[in-house]
Amino acid sequence: MLFPNAGEGEQALFPLADLEGALTKVSTAAAASRDALLSGLAPPGEEADSDYNDHAFALPGNAGYLPRKLPLAQDKLGPAAAVWGEP
Repeated sequence: MLFPNAGEGEQALFPLADLEGALTKVSTAAAASRDALLSGLAPPGEEADSDYNDHAFALPGNAGYLPRKLPLAQDKLGPAAAVWGEP
């Protein structure tokens, strides 16, 4: 993987030990995400509260919202959320 915006002196290139395995996980998650969206399910994701989330303005302002809803989102998304914890 290459991170072109890596800072000066920071590592930008991270070789994948198992490229085929990584691609399989990503494609499985992408297909599951597509299926979820087509079925009308679009809950917030793991990084929804990130400072870099351009869509954070659309989330409710209550600080307890994401901690309360995230486990439900992970359950409903199933395979689509399975990659959230991957290194």
